[in-house]
Amino acid sequence: MTQYFYTPNLKRFFFIKGEGDFDQTRGEDFNRQGGQVLLGFHTPVEFLRKTDLDMSTGFDWQTYPDFSSSSPLDSRDRRDTGLDVYVGFDAPLETQFGDTYFL
Repeated sequence: MTQYFYTPNLKRFFFIKGEGDFDQTRGEDFNRQGGQVLLGFHTPVEFLRKTDLDMSTGFDWQTYPDFSSSSPLDSRDRRDTGLDVYVGFDAPLETQFGDTYFL
């Protein structure tokens, strides 16, 4: 589920995204449960022509309740967590052939 919040001029927006994972198989004993939350921002970079800035950060957590292994690790303690940070500049590539521009 994603919710966007736009500025009045519709050029910039914030977003909040939530995802849930419910027993998605990653092998016989790797059914996972968990989720992910992302927060992000998009804005044009006014001083750079046709360039946008995208930034987001996300946190995810997963458990594997059916995990079995020959290791001494208790399967109830099997967890994955992660934090991601993304920053990107988006700019179109332009090529000119004669008087025609291709984007």
